[in-house]
Amino acid sequence: MASKQDDNADMDGSNVMKVLTKNELERLTEVFKMYETGVREAAIRPLDLAQAMKKLGLNPTETEIQDLINEVEMNGYIYYPEFCRIIMRKMREDDEENFHQELYRTFVGPKWTQNEPAELYNVHKEFLTFDQFKMVMTNLPDYVSESQAEEIFRIADKDGNGYISYTEFKRMCVVPKAESIPDKPFDTEDKPNGAGPPRDHAEKLFEKAKNGKAKNATIGAKVDTVVTAK
Repeated sequence: MASKQDDNADMDGSNVMKVLTKNELERLTEVFKMYETGVREAAIRPLDLAQAMKKLGLNPTETEIQDLINEVEMNGYIYYPEFCRIIMRKMREDDEENFHQELYRTFVGPKWTQNEPAELYNVHKEFLTFDQFKMVMTNLPDYVSESQAEEIFRIADKDGNGYISYTEFKRMCVVPKAESIPDKPFDTEDKPNGAGPPRDHAEKLFEKAKNGKAKNATIGAKVDTVVTAK
């Protein structure tokens, strides 16, 4: 039985720690260790991925969970580097979606009137009019003329119905990428009882996962040899 190969090379620990904030790295490592199997080095079982992600504040669908498992599972386990990679991606995707929704709500404006209760807000049922779009665009710190606002609106309105839907709005948005944290060890002064910084814990897990994968690859190769001989 051949071991499953990950299309992506092992994520270097320094790359992970450049993308994750200190709090994110600490929380991610803490949750991972809650589900670490003890059977393999720095690995969790696929069936624990959903609960681990929920503890990190993520809410993936069952389909998303299965897709992620199919992407990173190796020999029946999910190793720490792959866990970091998919959690980072999901965190950034959720951040981007929240950014889009809040920005769209700013353009559309409040949904209440003086004599009537506010309607439930559903971003996918809202439509941005040109007057609403112009109001925001022409009041930005950098000057935007009405003709420029009209041209931007026309380009964004892909179906030409005179409104910008949330889907159309997302297409025209460019979300700033998250800044990297400094590539240096974290201070330990704020850690209780002299505990090591999150970076140290993460580096140890990456090394354990690397050793565990190498061990499994050797076992897989021996199994393949036996099967082929038969």
